[in-house]
Amino acid sequence: MRPETRRTLNFLVAAALVGWLVVVAVTYRPVTPPPLPELKPRGGPIYFVPLGAPDPPSLDSLAAYLEQRYQLRLVKLAGLPLDESVVDNHRRQLVAEALIALMRRAYPREAEDGSAVLVGITAHDLYIAGHAKWRWAFSYRVDERFAVVSTARMDDAAWGGKPDPLRIEVRLRKMVTKNLGMLYFGLDQSSDRRSVMFGPILGLGDLDSIGEDF
Repeated sequence: MRPETRRTLNFLVAAALVGWLVVVAVTYRPVTPPPLPELKPRGGPIYFVPLGAPDPPSLDSLAAYLEQRYQLRLVKLAGLPLDESVVDNHRRQLVAEALIALMRRAYPREAEDGSAVLVGITAHDLYIAGHAKWRWAFSYRVDERFAVVSTARMDDAAWGGKPDPLRIEVRLRKMVTKNLGMLYFGLDQSSDRRSVMFGPILGLGDLDSIGEDF
C-alpha cells in the first residue's frame, strides 16, 4: 500500500471515530434514579418485641442497621412467651391479631403512646384471622402503629430448601423496613419493585426481587 493511501485511510478512520464520539456525547443522557419520597417520621420510639422462643434471628443487627440508615430510635423490649390465646391449634399457627393484643396487654404504656410504633417479631408461623383463607402471612399491620412479622416462611427450609440465615436476615430487614415505611413514615405501597415499599408481597419471589430502600 502506498504511503499516501495509508495516510488517507488513517485520516478517514480517525475522522469516523471522532464523529462517532461526538454523536455519543450528544445523544447520551444519564439515567436519573427516581427521587426518594419525602420522609415524615412519626417522631416517637420504635419498639421491637420478640415473640416466643427461640428469639427471632438477627434482631440486634437489624436494629443497628435501621438506627444508622434512617436515624431511628429503636428499643428492644423483653421478649414475650406465647400462651394459648395466640395459638390456633387446629392450624398449628399463631394468630396475628392475637399477637398484637398480647403486645398491647404486656406493654400498655408503650401501646398507649400515640407517637410510638410497636413491631412484634417471631420465628413461628402465623396467619391473619381476618383473612383466614390465606394459608400464612409474612406480616400484619393494624391501627397505623402496630405490626407483627414472622420469619417462618422466610426460611428456605420451610419450602424444602436448605437453611440460609443470611437470606433470612435480608428478608426480615426488608419486611420490617416496609412496615416502618407505612407505620412510622406514613408511606404507601408502591408498584415499583426497586422500592422496599413494593406490594403486595405474595411470596419469597416478590420479597427477594424488591429493593431495600424507600
